[in-house]
Parts: sequence; C-alpha cells; structure tokens
Amino acid sequence: MLSIFPSLFTFGLAGPTLLRIVAGLVIVYSGYQLYRSLPAPKPILPQVIALFDILGGILLIIGLYTQPIALVLILVLLIQGFKAKTSRWAGAPIYNKRVYLLLITVLLSIVVMGPGFLAFDLPL
Repeated sequence: MLSIFPSLFTFGLAGPTLLRIVAGLVIVYSGYQLYRSLPAPKPILPQVIALFDILGGILLIIGLYTQPIALVLILVLLIQGFKAKTSRWAGAPIYNKRVYLLLITVLLSIVVMGPGFLAFDLPL
C-alpha cells in the first residue's frame, strides 16, 4: 500500500531528534529527583546511578556520543528498574515498570536510528 503522506518522509530525522530530547529530559529529571531524595549519608549505588542519569540525559539532549550513551543508559535503567522493585531507595521516586520499558524502547530506537537533527554526532 502506498503511503498516505509521502512528503513527510523528508522529515525522517525529526523523529529520532524528538525522541532523543524528550528521553534526555525525562532521564535528567529522574536522576535529579533520585539524587535529591537520598538520605544524608548518601548510599553509593543510587548516587552513582543518579549521576549517570543526569550526565547521560544531558549528553542525549545535546546529541553528543548519542548511541554509546543510549546503550549505557539502557543498562542504568535496567539496574534502576530492578533495584527500585526491591527497595525504594529511601523515598526516591520510582517509575512504573511501563515507564522503564518505554524509556528502554526509546533508547534502543535511538541506538538503531541515530541521533537525528541538532546533534553533534555525524552520521557516517
């Protein structure tokens, strides 16, 4: 079947760009919330995961090292999802399993499709 809107294929790189920026914003926010909610003697694993979330989300937003950062963030989100299921990390906000699955899927699509527009990474 033919495409209904074939002229929209011109903007094929806009999809990964929107996914990359929105996923980066969500991940930065969740890392900030996790870091802020940790108790005074901060446990090391949640602190490292929060810093990975913040740094990785910023790199996703600006589009620098997009595909390797997406792979690292997939691992971090898997750890965060499994760890959050067993303990609440002293009141840290926990996303639903569906949100973790959605973020992992978005990051996998970024790994496959590339960074899109407005990124420092160049498709070669």
